[in-house]
Amino acid sequence: MKERPRVYTAILAEHLEKHRQMALVSGPRQVGKTTVCRLLSDHYLNWDNSDDRRRILRGPAALAEALQLDRLREKPPVAVLDELHKYSKWKALLKGFFDTYGDQVRLIVTGSSRLDVFRRGSDSLMGRYLLYRMHPWSVGESLRTDLPQQEVRQPAEIASAEWDALWEQPFHAPLAVSPAGATLTGGSA
Repeated sequence: MKERPRVYTAILAEHLEKHRQMALVSGPRQVGKTTVCRLLSDHYLNWDNSDDRRRILRGPAALAEALQLDRLREKPPVAVLDELHKYSKWKALLKGFFDTYGDQVRLIVTGSSRLDVFRRGSDSLMGRYLLYRMHPWSVGESLRTDLPQQEVRQPAEIASAEWDALWEQPFHAPLAVSPAGATLTGGSA
């Protein structure tokens, strides 16, 4: 069973290629945030994992060591910090880490809708991130997951298996496709 790309895979890949800022990915539970972000990452740290949490709590230098930022690479590695918003001082940690190591790594930070607090005015991370809100799988994503080359695309017909999957599980992303092409519902993040 192979992972099925989402439009967010293309959006985040383009962000990581073109922008230095962190990508903050928020959205409801079970829409595929972790799944999509892990597909793009070289390193993954999850606040809910006690070993990863200890690495994160040791500070920016220890985090850089865990991400092996001292290694020579052709391009900066991509690191995902999952559920970091559960740490009460996550903004200060990110600011310090990004200000010191931002040129050596591309960061994706995932979490719940709590990451949306940035919209409410000044914060210490201003200018250091772009916020992406991930939504559940849609009819449009069943048809195409690439970025459009023009503003309006031609209409297309959705396969009945895709429609059935969306109808039966509207808030779960059909992220996996069986070898026979039938859509399987999923979305672990």
